[in-house]
Amino acid sequence: MKKSYWILIGIIILLIIWGVFSYFNKMIIRYGVNEINDSLKDEIDIIFSNLANEGEFCGGIDKINCTEGFYCEPEMEFPESPGICMKNFE
Repeated sequence: MKKSYWILIGIIILLIIWGVFSYFNKMIIRYGVNEINDSLKDEIDIIFSNLANEGEFCGGIDKINCTEGFYCEPEMEFPESPGICMKNFE
């Protein structure tokens, strides 16, 4: 193929990519965070909060804390030992 055809194909591909990104950008702006319902926001907060619920792993190198009303029961006796979140009965 001639060099001019390759240049034309490259320009067409760039225009397609630009169009796809523009379309998704408009969709994100139009239907973005404002349309997310409260339950989904709560789930997202839980995923990124670094808190563990009852029976889940806690402590360790990541220093994962338990949610309110629970404490981290270490499995072993050494610094940064992983544990499991247990109900706080105090």
